[in-house]
Amino acid sequence: MRYRNHLEIILSILEALHSHDDLNISQLMRLSNLSHRRLKGRIQEMVDSGLVQSHNSSEGTFYSLTGSGRMALKKTRQLVYSLSSLGLFRNSVEMPVHQT
Repeated sequence: MRYRNHLEIILSILEALHSHDDLNISQLMRLSNLSHRRLKGRIQEMVDSGLVQSHNSSEGTFYSLTGSGRMALKKTRQLVYSLSSLGLFRNSVEMPVHQT
């Protein structure tokens, strides 16, 4: 397995949260293919920056994208697509066919 850089990790978390309404940490670990330790650090950064919101329920803590998170995902997809098409970035995160 190839090492993923910080951008690819953030993108994989954003993509997972975009594809599903609310995810708990276990679901997010599976979908983003990250260890608990690595994911907890990254998701907290994203909550602190306003990209992701966390909310507690009787079933645990769940995470979802904010409006800022959706905008960041859109801009990150555009950046990765542009850099990849120029051969300047090799992305391991599966991206949608249509870049929005």
